Parts: sequence; structure tokens; C-alpha cells
Amino acid sequence: MDVWVPQRFDPTTASSAAVGRIAAEVIRIEGPIHQDEVARRVTTLSGLRRTGNRIQRRVLQGLHWAQSNGLVLRDGPFYAPYPSSPCIPRDRSNVESLGLKDPAMLPPEELGVCLLWALEHHVGLSVEEAVVEALRLLGFKRTGSGIRDAFDKPLRGLLADGRLVLRGESLYLGEG
Repeated sequence: MDVWVPQRFDPTTASSAAVGRIAAEVIRIEGPIHQDEVARRVTTLSGLRRTGNRIQRRVLQGLHWAQSNGLVLRDGPFYAPYPSSPCIPRDRSNVESLGLKDPAMLPPEELGVCLLWALEHHVGLSVEEAVVEALRLLGFKRTGSGIRDAFDKPLRGLLADGRLVLRGESLYLGEG
């Protein structure tokens, strides 16, 4: 990741603005991204090894600063750059950070884009088939219940806004 960090940057003593600017740059490059992953990136960029409670707390304060100053958008524990750009799904098959494969760390926006992609390339998939196709796009080979459950919120949102339609047992692209 190509983020400039001042030499000897210590996120535990830096101002909220300084931490927030670095966090916003991480989000600009990797967003949408979970706040815990942002904290890990700030830790690594600082030359530190462990993201402890103090760093986590300072990063959350920095994220709050970045959001208040219009640099990032927040959706629960996930952050995206502002102004927003289209979410592009990322292949996680070769990532080193286990957090990027944790179902709780998968941004609902990215999962929704993957579901839409699956339905753009296949007509009339069952929910299970759409999830499997979406997971393939993300580089996952297995579909455990935890990862399938992560699709619940984005699927409900896409159905509610009409971008997906459920007819019988099959999903189709909607008009929304």
C-alpha cells in the first residue's frame, strides 16, 4: 500500500486529525473496509506489530474525525471513501490478512455488487447459487454458513430497493 506516513509516527500519541488523514488514505485505496482492518493498516504503516486497544481507540477517533470532515463515509463498522466511487469486488484468494477472509469483515456493499454480478451473468439463480457465484468472484472456494449469512443484509437490501427480484425460488435482476 502506498500511503505516506511521517517518520516515527505513533498512532497512540498522534492527533485525531493525523490518524484520520492516514486512515482516510487507507480507505481511499482499500475501501470499503472494516474499521478493524483500517486499524491493522495504520499499525503496520506505523512500523508497529500489534494493534492493541490504545491503537484501536485512536484509529476509531481518527475515523470519526475523517467522517466529520467529509473524507469518508460510514456504514456500521465499514468505511468507504468520500466522494464515493463504484465498489469493485476484490479477489481474496491470495490475501495474507486472515481478516480479509473473515465473513464479518466483508463489506455488505461489496457482497451486494457480487450478487448483482452473478445475476447479470446468469439468469434465474437460486439464492444459494447466487451466493456461490458471488463467493467465486471474491476468490472463496468454500461456502460455510458464516459466509453465507454475511449475504443476508445485502440480499435484503437489493430485494427491498428492487435491484433484485425473487420469483418463486429464483432471483432475477430487477428494475431498481
